Amino acid sequence: MTLVESDRDRVRIKFVAHACVLISVGDQSIILDPWLTGIANHDVFHTYPSAEAFTDEEIASVRAIHISHIHDDHFCKRSLSLFPKSVPIFVGNYSNKAFFNIVKEQGHPTFELSVNDGLFKVGPFEIAVLPTVPQDAAFNSSLVLKVKEKLFLFSNDSVNSDVFYFMLTKIYGRFSGVFSGYAVINPLNWLYDFSQCKTFSQPFDGDEFLKFRQGMSWNHIQRICEILQPDWVAPYANSIRFLNEDLFYLNAKFEDAEQLKSIALPEKTVPAILDPSDQIMVDLSSFEIVRAPIRHPQNVPIERMLPPRFHGDIPDTPEWRAKVANYVFAGLTALSRSWTDPMVIQVRAKSANLVTFDCRFKFDGKTWSLSESSDQETPGMRVTYAASALASAEKQGLSFGSLHLMYAFQAEVLKLNFSQLRLWA
Repeated sequence: MTLVESDRDRVRIKFVAHACVLISVGDQSIILDPWLTGIANHDVFHTYPSAEAFTDEEIASVRAIHISHIHDDHFCKRSLSLFPKSVPIFVGNYSNKAFFNIVKEQGHPTFELSVNDGLFKVGPFEIAVLPTVPQDAAFNSSLVLKVKEKLFLFSNDSVNSDVFYFMLTKIYGRFSGVFSGYAVINPLNWLYDFSQCKTFSQPFDGDEFLKFRQGMSWNHIQRICEILQPDWVAPYANSIRFLNEDLFYLNAKFEDAEQLKSIALPEKTVPAILDPSDQIMVDLSSFEIVRAPIRHPQNVPIERMLPPRFHGDIPDTPEWRAKVANYVFAGLTALSRSWTDPMVIQVRAKSANLVTFDCRFKFDGKTWSLSESSDQETPGMRVTYAASALASAEKQGLSFGSLHLMYAFQAEVLKLNFSQLRLWA
């Protein structure tokens, strides 16, 4: 869209893609969670619809960057390299400095903020970065932005209590608009099958559970709007999709942003369903949604599908099976240091639909051991990996947790054990 002179004094809020938003006044801007290029999460997550290429003018306009948390669909190092090293980055002030240190390593001036720091001035903008309460392992934070006497909230993946949002109205005043993340669902959970779980007395339907969890996400947005009473609300941070053939079927499980129109928002709050490069133009007394010329279908077109990630035969030899057993054993030992619940996990590997590895690992509450082949105890969980992924992870020395983030498994939960679920979830 070509910017006309009459728009230069308005606040221009451009939805770039996923959780990336560019807020501009005149020739100055601030950008949030830039994920502009590449694939995230061990080459699993793609953006759809994808971000359009940034212009040189847009890059030069950026005065500050907010990174909401550590996940690489929000903290994309490749995208940060597009911006001059002089541009400061702002993150939430956490007692654990691991995330701050990783961001600082990117070579930008890096600042930690919290609600106690008030509004920090950057060019025409005033910002406050608000860590989640209580602080979490992903270092999540929301952003309050004030510009031209208008207040906006960008929640990203943060989920806070009603009291938190009530306090925002008392600290900052009335909010004009809200970008609210609705990706409460971790797609990793979709690789679990609970249908045969003996713990439940009632049938467990995975789609029913997914709908329940997604309903929680929309209810959270509804509560934010009831408390903040904004003029408009835009759902975002849910544009990740799976393009590889082996995971493409999971795209059907993502919620459509249009679902926002079915929830009971305050009468004054307009639902703003945005496509990449759509803009919300805000002035003193009104706002306008300006649509980009290109529209995208909600469902990923089949022609975008990429080949499966894991293929090829794995030599089914005693040596290979011993390597895999040692790798799994070491991974389980590292992950279960604080566990106390006994469990049995059956681990299998498949190559060309043939099981090439099948072994049970038994935990007695303190240590793991290989279960005897004659042991007929029903496992609490049966996990099947792509053999080539398991072999590759073992060869590269990847952690057991990284292997799961590659979405290279299917799990059947036969007996519910919450320690066990934390291993894979």
